[in-house]
Amino acid sequence: MKKILIVLLGVSFFVACVKEKGAVNDELETVGPVDASGNAIDSNQQTSNLLKIYIEDLANNQGKVLIALYQNEQEFDDETNPFIGDSVDATSSNLLVQYANLPAGDYAIALFHDENENAELDQNFLGIPQEGYGFSTNPGFLLSKPSFDDVSFQISAQGEQEQIINVKYGI
Repeated sequence: MKKILIVLLGVSFFVACVKEKGAVNDELETVGPVDASGNAIDSNQQTSNLLKIYIEDLANNQGKVLIALYQNEQEFDDETNPFIGDSVDATSSNLLVQYANLPAGDYAIALFHDENENAELDQNFLGIPQEGYGFSTNPGFLLSKPSFDDVSFQISAQGEQEQIINVKYGI
């Protein structure tokens, strides 16, 4: 386990303990499905409430993508205790990360491409990110961290949800 600290435009973004996982080699790199504890789920095992996160437009295949999945506004605002904190290898410009057996409810995703694996979102002297970042629902132009309501989505009982996150570089 290692600690991850993300800062976006001078605002603390999230701190999470993560377990590192590797990706499967394929045209669309795929990780998972795993459960909320990070345990791999066998393809023959029954799953429910599947979340598929398509991470698109990574600038390169260096480093890791650090992912935080939040269940509510308090977790998102507190930033220190996401429901799931994860790290996957940036092995392709497009990744698919899957989580299964999630409780029904509202969620938000925040991630960034940690190209140099220093566990920080690197910024220039103006606070503009020098590494890619993204949120669920792909909010528009950002000068600060969006609200939970701006980036939240719902997973229903026995449902499957897909989130496509276009990684942004700069502002």
